[in-house]
Amino acid sequence: MEKKCRLLTFLLAAVMVLGICIAPMRVSAAGTVHVTKEDIPDEALWKAIICAAGGNMDNLSEYDEKGYDLDTSVKTLCLELDYRTHLESLKGLELFPDLEVLEILINSGHDARKNIYQHTVENETILNSLANLKSLWINLCVNGTSWKVKNPKLEKLRIDGGTLKSLDVSACTKLKDIFFRGVKFTKLNLAKNKELAYIYLYAPELNNLTLPDSTTLESLHINSKCLTKLKLSKYKKLERLFVDYCTKLKELDVSGCAKLDWLDALDCTELKKLDVSGCTKLKNLYVSGSTKLKELDVSDCTKLESFAVDDCTKLKNLDVSNCKHLTYLNCKGTKLSKLNLKSCKKLEYISIDAYTTKSLALPSNLKQKTEKNYLEIRLRVKKNQTIKLKNYIPSGFQFAGYGKQRTDSDKKPKLAKKNPFPKVVSYNKAKNEVKVLNNKGSYLSSFCFKKGKLEVWITLYGR
Repeated sequence: MEKKCRLLTFLLAAVMVLGICIAPMRVSAAGTVHVTKEDIPDEALWKAIICAAGGNMDNLSEYDEKGYDLDTSVKTLCLELDYRTHLESLKGLELFPDLEVLEILINSGHDARKNIYQHTVENETILNSLANLKSLWINLCVNGTSWKVKNPKLEKLRIDGGTLKSLDVSACTKLKDIFFRGVKFTKLNLAKNKELAYIYLYAPELNNLTLPDSTTLESLHINSKCLTKLKLSKYKKLERLFVDYCTKLKELDVSGCAKLDWLDALDCTELKKLDVSGCTKLKNLYVSGSTKLKELDVSDCTKLESFAVDDCTKLKNLDVSNCKHLTYLNCKGTKLSKLNLKSCKKLEYISIDAYTTKSLALPSNLKQKTEKNYLEIRLRVKKNQTIKLKNYIPSGFQFAGYGKQRTDSDKKPKLAKKNPFPKVVSYNKAKNEVKVLNNKGSYLSSFCFKKGKLEVWITLYGR
């Protein structure tokens, strides 16, 4: 009897403790909790959660006074904050234990830098308590010094700006997609994130980047003014690479990336070495503003279709002879002295700053196009320059003359048999040479070669 009394007393005490524990939650239905501003003290978060839950914003003052019945079993929560909001506390998010997707955004069309989220130890604890979270996006300026993310199921993480100097995602081993824009990181270690497939890093101060030692990486977009080397040859599944404004990058190695389809290197002004050997599936290659790049070998890029090397002023020789699928070639801003186009039988457009070009050899096996039966070659030339033409003899000309430009730039120039402006460009038929006599006009002349129905138009431009 005494044992039964003790057991009953224990059970009553347990019920009382349990009642005390659950009383603040005020559960009114399965998954529904009656909350007040004491549960969600931050004004911006309170308003955003009520709005996301379907509350009538006209009755906000009533909710402030009486509270709101909130469904806390939801798996997706998109919180939209007002413009210029400062989010201080995340208290209240712990009420959503089943949450898988969390987005904290500002009203569309506004600058996130005007909205500040203050990342504190308390806020970090609340976020890390969401054990089922798979996707987190904070579209506010994240203020703080460091953040250690510990959500074990997290797959996507996006942060738009802020003052964070340190971010630790080593505990997020399921992470597949990261997007960091306008962040202040100087160091980022992703070594333990072996399932990463997509990385976007706009981190101007980043000087130390450790990528995972795995083969899952498919897309990398990086913008950093402090990185000096980037070696990616071991990432065999890499398909897309964008390296923008990495002004201290000297070496970029993607050799052996057999699945690489697109490579874009924009304004990497210190880039001296670019290795694309073994990139047998590369279709699009764009290199712009690499003023110290002297050599570029694309002989292995046999699937290359579109190729641009803009403003690479030190590049002298370019061999694209093995690029049998090449249709577009832009070498504007270069000073090429040699260009090998042998076997490029699918070419449709070429643009070259031909100031140092002495001869031009066209592919000997150009094929007729089905939709576009002509090849356009644009050459920017200087006064008194002579270019020897090979393979083809002009069958007709079109000259615009001094200071004149074509108005139908999207159409083929009309064929003319005589040169009405011999003082602009002259043609020596015996030597098959074109000489530029005056380059002050934007558009100087076009001349045409014919091979069956295929027309090859070479257009000269002045300064």
